[in-house]
Amino acid sequence: MMTEETLDAIIKEVAIAAAKGASFAEIRGISNDELEAIYAVGLNNYKVGAYADAEKVFAALTMMSHANQKYWIALGGARQQQKKYTEAIGAYKVAAYLDLDNPKPHLYSADCYKALGDTALEAQCREAARAASAA
Repeated sequence: MMTEETLDAIIKEVAIAAAKGASFAEIRGISNDELEAIYAVGLNNYKVGAYADAEKVFAALTMMSHANQKYWIALGGARQQQKKYTEAIGAYKVAAYLDLDNPKPHLYSADCYKALGDTALEAQCREAARAASAA
């Protein structure tokens, strides 16, 4: 059984590592190969139309490796396919922040705004995509 003292030490260690920018995967010793194997499961779910299952896998990946843009884009895509446009936009915003020169998150957000009927924000996203492409 874990003591309160041991648990406090673990929490402190995780907090220090996270403050230094470490991901949960890094803290837990999960390799990139293991993360990519998990991603492959989510991608297979996505390809067969099991978008809710794909969303769960991609959401877990974004928690394990919060700075991986590919995982955030995948999460947004799974949500977008389920017509969860607002949630998809949230994932795409994180993805855009992680790589300011990648136009894809802006374009995918524009598609979501179009589906929501917000032509003004759709246009802003398309312009942001053009700016990112030019960078």
